[in-house]
Amino acid sequence: MFRTKVAIIGAGPAGISCAIQLKHAGVDFEIYEKSEIGGTVKNANLIENVPGFDPLTGEEFANKLEKHLQRLKIVVNMSQINKIQHQDNFFILEANDCMVVSEYVVLATGTVPRTMPDFEVPERTFYEVRKMRHIKNSTIAVIGSGEAAYDSALNLTKNRNRVHLFTKKEPQNVAKRLLKKVISNDFVEVHLKEPVVEILKIEDNWYGARTDRGIYVVDYFLISIGRVPNLALLKGLHSDSLTNLFLCGDAKRGRLGQISIAIGDGVAAAMDIIGLSNS
Repeated sequence: MFRTKVAIIGAGPAGISCAIQLKHAGVDFEIYEKSEIGGTVKNANLIENVPGFDPLTGEEFANKLEKHLQRLKIVVNMSQINKIQHQDNFFILEANDCMVVSEYVVLATGTVPRTMPDFEVPERTFYEVRKMRHIKNSTIAVIGSGEAAYDSALNLTKNRNRVHLFTKKEPQNVAKRLLKKVISNDFVEVHLKEPVVEILKIEDNWYGARTDRGIYVVDYFLISIGRVPNLALLKGLHSDSLTNLFLCGDAKRGRLGQISIAIGDGVAAAMDIIGLSNS
């Protein structure tokens, strides 16, 4: 069993910002990440609204976060936290490879995608564009009407993929700058208000996205119909035990999440913990 003052769950912008602030204050902590450092920020095609940074891709931004951790000698534990319990004023975290006891928990677990189980084809359907890095020179159907769907469509063209973007409605909260880029991209065809109603298997490696207007042959599918806060670890915790548990970033903000807000949330959580520790 391992003991620490603060357990940070999630190594995206919020969790990393919290870790950096705690490091500066000399507060003992451990940070855990189940997948990739940077989290869903890696899905971003281009980040243009973070003060002090020139425009850069999500991958580039995540690399900068990782290098910052390395400079401060902060080690991220690549392990999934499966359960949190609260007992005798301490949190007990069950990780894949150990048990962790902490006085405070920072939940920076981001969001999870809304799913469409009926549209899922094994090894052909994705919910995160960052998991499609290996796909090149293919035809991809993107399903969604929000900014993430438009951004993902643009991102997928970097590997010379052709993209069919199927929307159920008019663009939802899509920045005009992004909308213009998508519409002017020769590799993207936008099917406005033409939702996919069925996925068909045509041949062994070919599939069809059927709409009310026709059938479109594609190789892969990306479903981007929204995300919800990832709060699964809160299940079973009594409200009285949440006093020393802090939500940060998209786990707290949901669809309003922005990188700058996540960074601020992480720093704010760290400052609250520092204040409580010194009181």
